[in-house]
Amino acid sequence: MQARSTSRSLLYRSSTAILAALVALGVLPLGVGCESASKPEPLTDIRPFGVEPDIRVRIRDGVELADIGAANASSRLVARGLAGRTETMNAPVKARAGVGGIELTDLYGRRIVFGDGADVQITMPDANAGAGLVRVDGTPYASSVVIKQRSDLGGGAGGRGRFDIIATLPMEQYIEGVVSKELIASWPLGAYEAQAIAARSYAMHERTRARAVGRSFDVESTTADQVFGGSTTLEVAKAGTRNTRGLVLVEGGRTLRAYYSSTCGGKPNAATDVWPFGPGYEYNRSPSLQARARAFGCQGSPLFRWRVERDLGQLSQRVRTWGQTNGGGVGQIGTIRSIESIEQNVVGRPTKFRLTDDKGKTYTLSAEQLRFAANQNVPGLPDITREVRMHSGNFQVLFSGNRAVFEGGGFGHGVGMCQYCAKGWADQGLSYREMLARFYPGATVQRQF
Repeated sequence: MQARSTSRSLLYRSSTAILAALVALGVLPLGVGCESASKPEPLTDIRPFGVEPDIRVRIRDGVELADIGAANASSRLVARGLAGRTETMNAPVKARAGVGGIELTDLYGRRIVFGDGADVQITMPDANAGAGLVRVDGTPYASSVVIKQRSDLGGGAGGRGRFDIIATLPMEQYIEGVVSKELIASWPLGAYEAQAIAARSYAMHERTRARAVGRSFDVESTTADQVFGGSTTLEVAKAGTRNTRGLVLVEGGRTLRAYYSSTCGGKPNAATDVWPFGPGYEYNRSPSLQARARAFGCQGSPLFRWRVERDLGQLSQRVRTWGQTNGGGVGQIGTIRSIESIEQNVVGRPTKFRLTDDKGKTYTLSAEQLRFAANQNVPGLPDITREVRMHSGNFQVLFSGNRAVFEGGGFGHGVGMCQYCAKGWADQGLSYREMLARFYPGATVQRQF
């Protein structure tokens, strides 16, 4: 879950475009809402809510322009500045971070500038009556969005810059939008119910911590947290959310940061083998997020087993380039001559690899580091495609001449819920409670609102 810390972005962003393409083709569920590393903030105890809470979702991160429109028949929007200034404008409205602040230009060319550094809230005229949702670049998100100027990206008095857009919406509307993107539309209701609880647990965990430290948003709308593509009409996503309303996973009196990925390949992973777990990251030591033997049902995944071949020269260059940005000691690695698994977890999934180059030097990377290093895009080299992508860190490597052959299983980090296992088990008639007990042993399902 990425973008708010360097470690998060290193783990996933290089592969976002390829994964999005696979999802668009219906080949795979996204399953990457919990792909990135965590940010160091204190854990907080679970507390009940009397009513459904809201959630603030950053739907645009550091953009220059955005089109703001109305999702219903209304052709007007209301813009409110921090100082109480209110303007009614004809939609669609073009937003940009200008020299004097946030610039809004409406359908008829009317231009309004809100003061330098000010946040601007955009709503429908009758938002409180549920009149409709605000669209951002054509997608309906919420009844209210906030445009927040980013002075750290050149906005404000320094000249034209960038801004964020943050949508505030009810938690359950957000969960509907998440699960509609995380799973394939034809999958059974039981899988959607399990996914809704995992996604809600993660969201509530992030919401609590974000507000404890005064962050302006709770979650990203991308694989940095959980993919949220706006309001959905997918009925199975709505039903899965509705049937599990307010339910979250709890362990030790705290809401679980419920990780999940597409395909475990029959070998679950541990959070402590993927993300930091020292001071500030204690939640990654949760017992229910550690590897242990369990049944699996993801044999139907197209990436349950996979095989890819790589040219050693190009592979070495990708690993070297990744190391120069991300560390791991491989920034000067020569041509790779061997890759050996030197540590495995309790179910035999590799967790650490030793790489030896043509100079006889050895380097050690975690399985996830090696996965992302091998998938590093490098100018001048062919783009990473599905045919050559390392889909997980669960693999063994064979060498043949100047080529490395990776034989692996699964897609994603393998911690927590496996979406294809959920699909397989739901087809067999297991309930979401039975599935979650397998994915997060020791955690309990409790109602938080």
